[in-house]
Amino acid sequence: MLVQLNSEEGVQVVGIHLTEFSESVLLVTLGILIVSLFRIMFAKVPQKLKIMPESGVVILLGCIFGGIILGIGWEDNELITFNPEIFFLILIPPVIFESGYHLNGFAFFTNIRLILLYALLGTLIN
Repeated sequence: MLVQLNSEEGVQVVGIHLTEFSESVLLVTLGILIVSLFRIMFAKVPQKLKIMPESGVVILLGCIFGGIILGIGWEDNELITFNPEIFFLILIPPVIFESGYHLNGFAFFTNIRLILLYALLGTLIN
């Protein structure tokens, strides 16, 4: 109900009841919105920042957002805690794909021996 008459507290125009789950969804949505807005603003800057690359700006925003979460005291929430499965299966593959897609082919084939050496040694050690 949008308007509720209550003689003790007056007139309640809008009532929003937040549960722990809805607070978490609101926080995650707000974080994604803030990072997206900064990403759009970074893309609109005519000259790119030479101090820090775009990925560094997003990492810095994530650190700031994590500090806000720690300051508020929501770090024990189930939706906000770190989940390694989601990180390795959902978040890392697009980063690796984007890096490979924008890789300079000449630099890759110039260093192919060293890349294969590291790949072989890493495979043997594991």
